[in-house]
Amino acid sequence: MGTSEIRKEIHDYIDHADDRFLRLVYSMVENEQIEAGSNLFSTKPEDMVTRAKASLLSVTEGRTRNIKSFKKEVDSWKKQQNTL
Repeated sequence: MGTSEIRKEIHDYIDHADDRFLRLVYSMVENEQIEAGSNLFSTKPEDMVTRAKASLLSVTEGRTRNIKSFKKEVDSWKKQQNTL
């Protein structure tokens, strides 16, 4: 499957997604933007502390999940979409 087909399929999923799945995808995109926008070796110590505090706040607010939980939710969402 080529990149354009993958994009189309992802767009189709998002167009029909429920709130829970959208939040999962948004969380992944948000984390990717954070990781792609920074280089660990050029980050100032103050920025590292700020990022660490933001990460701890995310954990405290429950905005985390392990990979097994994430995969389970995606599988459940896929099954639900197949029944529509």
